[in-house]
Amino acid sequence: MTRYNPKMLLSLLLALVMVVTMLPMTALAAEETELTDTQTETVCMEAGCEHELEESTEAATSDEYLTESDTVVADVPAEEETPTEMLSESTEAGTEEAVPPSADDTIASSWELQSDGTLLITGYIEPFYSPEEQPWQDVRESITSLRFNLADGIEFYDICFWLDGCVNLTSAAIPVSVGQISPDDFIDCSALQTLTYGGVDVLSEITADYDGHEDEITLMTSSNCGVTRCTCTGSCVYGYRNYRVAPESNNYHIMTVYCATCGMTDGIIVSGNHSYGSNGCCTLCGYYNSAYDTTICYHTSTTTQWLTSCRWQEVCSNCGAVVSSGTSHGPFTYGSWTYYSLSQHKRSYTCSYGDSGTYYEYGSHLLTTKYGQYNSTQHSVRSYCTTCGSYVGSTSYASHSFTYSEWTPYNETQHQRTGSCSDCSYTAADFGEHTDTDGDDRCDDCGYEMTRFSVTVPASFTMTVSKYGEVYTADNAAIVNNSTGIVVVSGVTVQAVNGWTLVPYSTNMANTKVDSKLIGFTLNGAQSALSGSNEALNLISPWSIPKGSSLSIAYDAVVSALSVPVSEQVLTVVFVLEWAAQ
Repeated sequence: MTRYNPKMLLSLLLALVMVVTMLPMTALAAEETELTDTQTETVCMEAGCEHELEESTEAATSDEYLTESDTVVADVPAEEETPTEMLSESTEAGTEEAVPPSADDTIASSWELQSDGTLLITGYIEPFYSPEEQPWQDVRESITSLRFNLADGIEFYDICFWLDGCVNLTSAAIPVSVGQISPDDFIDCSALQTLTYGGVDVLSEITADYDGHEDEITLMTSSNCGVTRCTCTGSCVYGYRNYRVAPESNNYHIMTVYCATCGMTDGIIVSGNHSYGSNGCCTLCGYYNSAYDTTICYHTSTTTQWLTSCRWQEVCSNCGAVVSSGTSHGPFTYGSWTYYSLSQHKRSYTCSYGDSGTYYEYGSHLLTTKYGQYNSTQHSVRSYCTTCGSYVGSTSYASHSFTYSEWTPYNETQHQRTGSCSDCSYTAADFGEHTDTDGDDRCDDCGYEMTRFSVTVPASFTMTVSKYGEVYTADNAAIVNNSTGIVVVSGVTVQAVNGWTLVPYSTNMANTKVDSKLIGFTLNGAQSALSGSNEALNLISPWSIPKGSSLSIAYDAVVSALSVPVSEQVLTVVFVLEWAAQ
């Protein structure tokens, strides 16, 4: 697949046509010239040569290979219409249909710019000869990556002009089905960070500074090698060096083109087929392929060797390898399997007929995991061979994996259950607190009958005073007993707040000053009897509230006159609740 051709200078030399008359393309390549004796031994003289060279006392280094420059036929297209772009996405006018392949080209062009900026080449792209003919010219600044997904048989000579203007390209993976790549292919790709050719990282080589070779291009004579940086003044030829295996293909390697005389290179890299020696190794890059290794023995001739009176083996007469083995008769009498190593056990066997010797055979352990009780939180873990009955390897430890019985009552606050490790059968008691989320006075887990003290008291007592001094109160205040038994209100404390003063409920407010902020209060018959900021009301007896019942609260107040309406808290009422005496 080696396809380097000095026509890489074509686009630059054509620019000189306006000064020089029609320059024949054969001027770009070296004609066949006579070589010195030394060169004759190191230069391949045949087209399509597999690059196998005879050794020479003055030959190039082992990774360099020379070939005489071929005559180049100009590959300049006649003026014709630019091939129709085959877009994989719909335009505003709709999806364009692909142009059918020509009669001599049955591979359809195919490319796609994916949403992540990847230019994916999936089929054959017709050659083009300027950046303006790029099929993806309109979107090239959106291209950040170049990838190929080609069917077998689709190849490209090069990618000249493919990436011109692709200023945002950061990565490219070029397959060996592209015959060659050149630094000029990536001259506009200043953002390039990764570049592989045939799976080989060639970024540093392609982006190396080649000392401004564009400014030093000269017209070739028939003896030039085609390398633009060549410093030779006489006859020279191009060659290959720096052979590297292309890991993406078993059939190719890549190599750098250089002038075999002066050693200069333009950084052009080409792909080529392996050339195998008798040892199966490519003589150029060292890649090994057993299909070409003539040193492999296929055991075409064997002899039989008897190890005992019963056991035999077939041995290759050429290499001595054991091809097969067996016994002439049997059966054997076997002993028990016993531990032999971390991976094997062994057993003895003797032939029942004619062979008095004792022999051994080996087998791999058939392992299962066994657990042993170790402590309250862990068990031991060991591998156990079920064939030879032996523990294999070291012991490790793991946490118990418990399964639990039903909860049963343990005491007034807790219940218990028994946990059993499903691996080692270790058992342990587990304890938990009683819970009653459904309010049925029984523990949700174990059914234990629970004692619950839960009483709801009014959040506020609302009072409204008319302009005539009349006090209106709510008639739906109540204390609700949600406990599991009888509770009693054993005390009520009233405290005046926000500048108000508590006075006896019997006070005649008609004789008090306006805005003196006096209040007398009564609650279920218990009245305030003192003047001050707070008072514990005198309850004749505790107010009893049965389980699940409520106690209605009737309250009233006397209030001194106010010059303006007020809306504020005047009293804080505190209830003392407790279980009823048994």
